[in-house]
Amino acid sequence: MIPLGDNSKGAQGNYYSGYVYISGNGKYASFMSQDPTTSLSIDLFVRDLEGGSIQLAGGGNGTPVMPATFISRKFPLSYDGRYLVFEGYEGFESATRGVYVRDIFAQTTTLVSGEDKGYFNRTSISADGRFVSYVYNNNSPHTNTLYLRDLDIKGSAVMVYGGKDVDLGQHQQISGNGRYIVFHIDDKQNDGLFVYDVKEGSMEKIDIVTEDGKKYDCWDASIDHEGRFMALACMDMGDTFNERLFVRDNKSGKAKSIIATGLSCCDPGLAISSDGKFVVFQSDNSLVENDNNKYEDIYVIGIQQFFE
Repeated sequence: MIPLGDNSKGAQGNYYSGYVYISGNGKYASFMSQDPTTSLSIDLFVRDLEGGSIQLAGGGNGTPVMPATFISRKFPLSYDGRYLVFEGYEGFESATRGVYVRDIFAQTTTLVSGEDKGYFNRTSISADGRFVSYVYNNNSPHTNTLYLRDLDIKGSAVMVYGGKDVDLGQHQQISGNGRYIVFHIDDKQNDGLFVYDVKEGSMEKIDIVTEDGKKYDCWDASIDHEGRFMALACMDMGDTFNERLFVRDNKSGKAKSIIATGLSCCDPGLAISSDGKFVVFQSDNSLVENDNNKYEDIYVIGIQQFFE
């Protein structure tokens, strides 16, 4: 076991490291840390887990791009680890931000959004690196907008949903095949979890109602590569302390309650594997035998048994 911040020569970071994301093939990991060889503060890095090398993600051609570290909680990679998406800004003084894609192999960084003095965040990228989804926030006037950018087509991003007085949830994710985007809406017209079909241009609200008639409001979700299965963090609308982890088969529309989880309402750390077989989440409940630490733990559960 080797700390991600240690390079191949043994040099260590001199600040904290965190917010790790691992590529689908398991060969690369993105994370935030301190570069001991520069005067920069907190930066975004990608480590080659096989070769051991570390690359400063904001470097390369042109002006260095600094990650907007106060917004992101993770920096997604394409399946092969070649492309990294993050929100950032050029230089140290600029208040102009945008969404960038870093080509780890070519060592180039490209702006894929517009630039604005608002905030770009909640980024996601498809498995092949072709599609990027992200949220734009502006406080004056209050605006939240979800955008989708096809990097194979020249031009600007397409608005999926949003506008004035719209609130979008903590997270959004595009499926690995780039066809579906799952996200949460909270405004006067819509409220709840939705799946946007990129090909059809349609949007479906995901309602969870159990066999005993209880309705659950879902605030976070993760979707597999094909868009078939989703893991959902939900709360009983009649009991805010009744939090549950659901898994939904989007083909049949059926959802299964997996476990009463004690999920964090801010960030449940929810993720489903690309093949839709496993779900990872964090909970402060004692879900396994001899778990007595009284703190949040990270769990993995296989879900195929619930759909056999």
